[in-house]
Amino acid sequence: MRIIYKLFTLIAFSALFIGFVSCNKDNEATFSSNNQNKSMPSNTEIVNGFTYADVLYLTSLHNEFCEEYANIFDLSRGTVEEEMERCITEAILDGLGETERKSIIDSFRQHEFKPFSAEDLALWVLENKDIKDKRTVSDFVFSISERDLDSSTYVSFSRMVDSLQTDACRILSGYDLLAVITYMEQAKASYYYWMPEEAGGSGLGYSHIVSNFTPKTKGNNAQQPSKWWKAAASASLSDAKAATVASYVVAFSGGTGLGAAAAGIAGSSLLDGVITLLSEWNN
Repeated sequence: MRIIYKLFTLIAFSALFIGFVSCNKDNEATFSSNNQNKSMPSNTEIVNGFTYADVLYLTSLHNEFCEEYANIFDLSRGTVEEEMERCITEAILDGLGETERKSIIDSFRQHEFKPFSAEDLALWVLENKDIKDKRTVSDFVFSISERDLDSSTYVSFSRMVDSLQTDACRILSGYDLLAVITYMEQAKASYYYWMPEEAGGSGLGYSHIVSNFTPKTKGNNAQQPSKWWKAAASASLSDAKAATVASYVVAFSGGTGLGAAAAGIAGSSLLDGVITLLSEWNN
């Protein structure tokens, strides 16, 4: 359990335990039809009163918060760390007050502003006593790679993910199923947010990345698209890894803290996309 709680802190979820607002079921109407597996009814209970609808709300809210961060993120104003702190402090994040935002910032500082990694998630699955079939959960989660996102349109990727979800529902239950379903739904939602319109995405995250980095780029412009895609794919999977842990925390705590969880995941997403793209341009 020590590693579990350490990982919670790394992605800014320690704040979940200090009295965040409860999930608002009325907001279920805001779910994007793009992100829903039609074979699973939204009221399907996965574990501890936590439903498929709750997972969809978490992923939908994440996309909203990503947009709020991206609207004000500007590397010309400061370092990545400074801009991350400013975004979390100043963004319009419904339901999150000053105390909650400070807790999220403190958690990112403690992790030295590093995105949630595959190694973090693998350790979390291994050490989590509530996940019974660790090998099967890991196989499902790590069956999705950056290559899958890199080479897919939104439609083809979501179909692949929905097929995996159908298999997971047949094999898994409880927290095992929650981990897999959340990972896959967040991967779909994040892919849709970060990818350009020509790939079937929203074009929102893509346009924000381009606007932040295009003035600073040098060299052959023909190489730029592959760099945007790699950064976007990286951010998408960072979201999915963080959301997997977040949904567990929220479900385990009785369904509270979805807003805080979404804010932490969105922060990890932005951080991963920016760091990946900066690394690409420095190579």
